[in-house]
Amino acid sequence: MSGEGGVVFRLDPVVHNLILLRIPPLSVHRPRIPNRRVLFFRIIQFETDNPYGRVNSTRKSHEHNNPHTMSYFRITLRRSAIGLPARKNGVLASLGLRKRMQTVYHAVSPDIAGKIMSVKELLEVQETEVALDKKQEKALRTPPKGYVVEKATV
Repeated sequence: MSGEGGVVFRLDPVVHNLILLRIPPLSVHRPRIPNRRVLFFRIIQFETDNPYGRVNSTRKSHEHNNPHTMSYFRITLRRSAIGLPARKNGVLASLGLRKRMQTVYHAVSPDIAGKIMSVKELLEVQETEVALDKKQEKALRTPPKGYVVEKATV
């Protein structure tokens, strides 16, 4: 990394956790410091079938033994990608985002986390237990009618 901050993915072999580390950007005016402080970290638990503690890379993010315990990223495109490089637009297309304010759900996985981090300035991300479809999302946004029909006459 030359002068820019970044994200480091590290698999902890003892407890089989994927640790996301955000490293602060280096200043142009100060020398490179090898022991930079970590601003924050977040631990995401992944199931492993490998006795060596590595995440099984052949398992896709949508294949999961128990879908009821699965968590999802709720990803909303908040800022437009107009004028950005084609690589950033490609990442948004691979996430399934085309328009501003569009929301998609993806299962929590390292590859989706990497895509999110590459365009993090444009997105709003929340972690949820349930992936909602478009009708459920609209029902949550719709306000109550403001009146109740007690008895209908024909």
